[in-house]
Amino acid sequence: MGDVIIRDRKPWATGLLLVLVCAPPAFACSSHALRAEIAALKARLQALQARTPHPATPQARPKRQHSEHSAPQSAAPWRERWARLRHHMSERAVRSLLGRPQRIFVVGQGPVWYYHRRGLGSGSVAFGSDRRVLEWQQPSFGSGW
Repeated sequence: MGDVIIRDRKPWATGLLLVLVCAPPAFACSSHALRAEIAALKARLQALQARTPHPATPQARPKRQHSEHSAPQSAAPWRERWARLRHHMSERAVRSLLGRPQRIFVVGQGPVWYYHRRGLGSGSVAFGSDRRVLEWQQPSFGSGW
């Protein structure tokens, strides 16, 4: 059989291929160095595990508590609170009546407080620059639009 002749139109490619195939990679380690690193990592893991208590059985997660905004509620008390809103009420009075708003935005003269109760709808209370109630929009109380 005859010799194999490689005609290379790009001599730099052949040189690169020879370097990649014949030269050891820069990241290569000896098996002894890898074993030593694995042993050190195992020792570190055991030390961390010794410091962290491990229950025999996984602990049950506590039940998620619903916030006043997401918990299903009866429409009657919510409707009664909104019915007690009056013009010129202070922010403190509104907060004691309706609770903490879910969101607050500053629009125009003063803040607008947004309330939402799952299944009962959303409402808002707008305050003036004096921080007193200017107007409000009641939720639908679950009856839709």
